[in-house]
Amino acid sequence: MVNFSRLKLCISLLVLMGFLAGTTLFVSKWTSAHAASAKASEASWSQLGYNPQHTNFNSQEHVLDPSNVAGLQLAWSRSSGSLGRFATFSPSLVVADGIVFTSSSDAKLYALNARTGQRKWSYYAGSNINASPAVANGIVYISTSGYNSGQYSSSTIFAIDAQTGVLKWSSSVEDTYYTSPTVFDNVVYVGAYHLHSVGGTVYALDAQTGVLKWSYTTKGGIFDSPTIANGFVYVGGEFDSNVYALNALTGAIEWLYSTGGNILFPTVVVHGVVYIDSVGDNLYALDALTGKVKWKNPTTSSSALAVAHNVIYVAAEQSLDALDANKGTLKWSVTSNNASPVVANGIVYVGAYGQLNAINVQTGETVWSYALSYFFTSPVVVNGMVYTSTDNNTLYAFHLPHITS
Repeated sequence: MVNFSRLKLCISLLVLMGFLAGTTLFVSKWTSAHAASAKASEASWSQLGYNPQHTNFNSQEHVLDPSNVAGLQLAWSRSSGSLGRFATFSPSLVVADGIVFTSSSDAKLYALNARTGQRKWSYYAGSNINASPAVANGIVYISTSGYNSGQYSSSTIFAIDAQTGVLKWSSSVEDTYYTSPTVFDNVVYVGAYHLHSVGGTVYALDAQTGVLKWSYTTKGGIFDSPTIANGFVYVGGEFDSNVYALNALTGAIEWLYSTGGNILFPTVVVHGVVYIDSVGDNLYALDALTGKVKWKNPTTSSSALAVAHNVIYVAAEQSLDALDANKGTLKWSVTSNNASPVVANGIVYVGAYGQLNAINVQTGETVWSYALSYFFTSPVVVNGMVYTSTDNNTLYAFHLPHITS
């Protein structure tokens, strides 16, 4: 005889188990999708100057703004005692896929968790890394000076898996000093300064294999990272003071313009205009396709430029200046000794020796500041956090505790 009470209980248990299993599967799928979505939404500052055009402008920053930036607090710091000596004279660190990549004067590249500062891995490159890394398609690229323990050897480009720190390929060139690499359309572009001869070289390497695609020799050494836009590669020369526009596919010269001073910082290309800070000479605006002068203004600056919303931000000798990008006329100026500025969501971040400042782009008013060591790298602003490293061998990260914790 069938026990209907027991049968009903069994059926109820089976239905409940099925429901729980389905719920677990749904929650698991939702959690995985949510995690993937969160990871995909993480913005990056993946190479020197933010992008291949070197604008130093993060248009994707939506957390920090003029209304809340005054609330920035120290999230974490990492010193030489735990990670080695950070290369404070490198242009900047970079942030990609939730990881901070920073070079070090102990010849290592470090990968740190961007939120906590915990080390993920390090890679020993064999000689000083005095340039910013660049990250693209899961690979981090670094260039070395070839200098180690008082001796120069071959400079090398390394391609390293960004998640694991495992080497994918390397490529060396004799008698050169590499700049920060720029990665665009599966090609790594890098400039070089010849140590024992006059001139420099621009190299284009396949990003997946390291195979040389082309090279171009300049009359002056290359200290600035190549800028990529409009199918051109733009670099400036030291000593010869030339701006070179090369075909990005072939390396052939498209045009050349001679300035009156050394070019030590990357050119910036925005809306078909090339902006160049020629040290001790002029700030130039050139037509990106022809090299013809649109305007030029005398300058005492010696820093990289930032360009955002038709405004150029430049650190002059005693001031931070905001200029109209179309005319070169002054919009506002703040008296201060400054390092290279960067812009994100209505704020320009700039180092005034011994202090990191956040300045309202509309008014020039300083809305936040933090005392730091005398020298430090250009800040990086991404995902509601601000990063920089200093000459006391410490890397700092700032955040809004109630938002990014």
